[in-house]
Amino acid sequence: MFWDNEEVAGASSVATLPDDPFDEFLKPPPGETHEQRITRLTREEEASKISMAIDASIKAERQLRKKMRIVRLLLLGQSESGKSVTLRQFQRLYTPTAFREERILWRGVIQLNIVRRKIRLEEYPGFFLNDLERVTSLKYIPTDDDVLKARLKTVGVSEYRFQMEVSTGRETGTDWRIVDVGGSRSQRQTWIPFFDNVDAIIFLAPISGFDQVLSEDRTVNRLEDSVLLWKTVCSNKLLANVDLVLFLNKCDILETKLKAGVRLAKYVKSFGDRANNLETVSKYFRSKFSAIHREYSPNPRKFYAFCTSVTDTATTAGIIASVRDMVIRQHLKQSKLM
Repeated sequence: MFWDNEEVAGASSVATLPDDPFDEFLKPPPGETHEQRITRLTREEEASKISMAIDASIKAERQLRKKMRIVRLLLLGQSESGKSVTLRQFQRLYTPTAFREERILWRGVIQLNIVRRKIRLEEYPGFFLNDLERVTSLKYIPTDDDVLKARLKTVGVSEYRFQMEVSTGRETGTDWRIVDVGGSRSQRQTWIPFFDNVDAIIFLAPISGFDQVLSEDRTVNRLEDSVLLWKTVCSNKLLANVDLVLFLNKCDILETKLKAGVRLAKYVKSFGDRANNLETVSKYFRSKFSAIHREYSPNPRKFYAFCTSVTDTATTAGIIASVRDMVIRQHLKQSKLM
């Protein structure tokens, strides 16, 4: 079939478009006066500002909600106070799958602990004296208790981030961040940057160290150092609104010493002639640390104290669960979600 050339040309022609397809829709109204144009532009500018303010508000709200879903815990205390073990207890209880998968990585650390023998045998007698054959075996795989008793000095800062595998439902979707900082005197200046946006601090005071000195300064008694450090934390204005959890740690070692006849009054004169047993001594320490908190805290706040042996999985599990519940409840309250 033959087509007329004009028809073909007409069928293939394309309508002429403006240079900018938005010009047709954004051009000013016909017959607009100068005054009307100024009024229109002013309204458009105001509308743009309102839109930007709304966008900024939405962005800020999203950031706040994200922040609300993060619980931050800071572990403080002198070196060898039990901070890293407390962190491992959180891992063992609430991220058990990851904890089990990482146990094999601790084999070299544990065997090196035995070779170097720099850990006090009084603190881990069963682990070192009764399990040498098992621990030195080529097929050795560390148990949970082995990992908890392993000694690996914290140098600098370690941050552990996780969502709890084992959940009560209340903290579903909440990210936990637990920071473990080195406790030796030379590392304590690194603590301050981590005081910001902290929900709670777990402070560990190894009360079994009343007859020991610091490894980095043998002129300083370990208990005295813990007391001074506790006073510093309680009085710090950056932490004025942060809840404090006190672990009077290594109560198992304390009990062993007291039963062996080591008298607290010889090292702490104010203890006087009280009964030299675990119940009386731990109650005495708890009252003294609590008094320091009351006297030096800038503001009233939540304070909890526990006598602990953080390497003991049975007793520590309940304490850790209580701490978790208290922290998440206070976090939700401050986030206005309760």
